[in-house]
Amino acid sequence: MKEGSSAPGFTRQTVHNETISLDDLTADGHHALLIFLRHLGCVPCREHVADLLDQRDRLAATNTRVLAISFSKSAEYGQRWLEETGADFPLVLDPERELYEAYQMKHSVSGSWSLETLWFYIKRIFSGGEIHGIQGDPNQLGGDVIVAPDGTITLHYPSDEAVDRPSVEMLFGVLEGERAPA
Repeated sequence: MKEGSSAPGFTRQTVHNETISLDDLTADGHHALLIFLRHLGCVPCREHVADLLDQRDRLAATNTRVLAISFSKSAEYGQRWLEETGADFPLVLDPERELYEAYQMKHSVSGSWSLETLWFYIKRIFSGGEIHGIQGDPNQLGGDVIVAPDGTITLHYPSDEAVDRPSVEMLFGVLEGERAPA
């Protein structure tokens, strides 16, 4: 999958039982930011979402709609994740990982349990930070994809390890057209 290629279309149910599609997200000149979660308990994913939530106004200014995607099978866990993170964007469940495969997200034991990831969690534990249990396959990796209003991919960022997410500045660089995708 390359920047400039057509994004795979989809229609899914959110955890609140509403239908959403890629066309809905990109309607009226909006960009779609697809956040693929490693799993619902993934702390680096939660921190990434928190960083984006801090930039709500900037997301609105760039005409960007956000959709989180999890392979969890439980709408209940999904709703709890939305409450715990304070996310005000939709969450869809993809238990068969059809979207993960269509958007070429990686699955890796070594990436999920890298030294950097283990160090992240060790520091988190010793600093008294909250840890959430693994919910599902711990070796699934996440990533971010930006789809332009015309349906083309302007950023494809599959994570190489659990703590690997694009920076907020990288995302906005692409959304604001100030930076070419990496």
